Amino acid sequence: ELAGSRGETEESKLPAAERELVGPPRPRRAERALSQPTAWLIDSMMSDVIRHGTGRRAMTLERGDLAGKTGTTNDQRDAWFAGYGGGVVTVVWVGMDDNDSLGRQEQGARTALPLWIDFMQTALAGRPEVELPVPVGISRALIDPDTGLRARPGTPGAIQEWFHSDNLPPLESREEGGEQADPYSIF
Repeated sequence: ELAGSRGETEESKLPAAERELVGPPRPRRAERALSQPTAWLIDSMMSDVIRHGTGRRAMTLERGDLAGKTGTTNDQRDAWFAGYGGGVVTVVWVGMDDNDSLGRQEQGARTALPLWIDFMQTALAGRPEVELPVPVGISRALIDPDTGLRARPGTPGAIQEWFHSDNLPPLESREEGGEQADPYSIF
């Protein structure tokens, strides 16, 4: 009887272990370690390092999708900047092979960040900005920076911050006239 006359092929007659594909294994996706809202909040905080913190020099790249973190060890033995934008992730580390200090003034923002900027200027050329949409489960609230509590609209010096929706800080109580309705409540 000819192979294939009953829908069989030479390959289908082989044991299952021998029928498996030959070649490099297929990559498997890693299990998600962080929820999407938590990952978004971390990205937002690292973006603030560029916009308002030690990574401000990176604003010379004129991109809104940059995020990162500077770092320096005790005695300025190591300095680094780890950052990303436009789908490119780069870490610059500066240190001595013999573990000597880099010098009293050397820190991540001063030593490693300029190298990161130079590299990223070339690496990001022609790449579109990558903006992450705000995921479900994230809320923005007005915060009193002195107390860390939610502020009422019109509070002098209040700033906007992002939170997990189920973890908003309590609303500041009114000093005069007692508690009023929560302006952030939709129920």
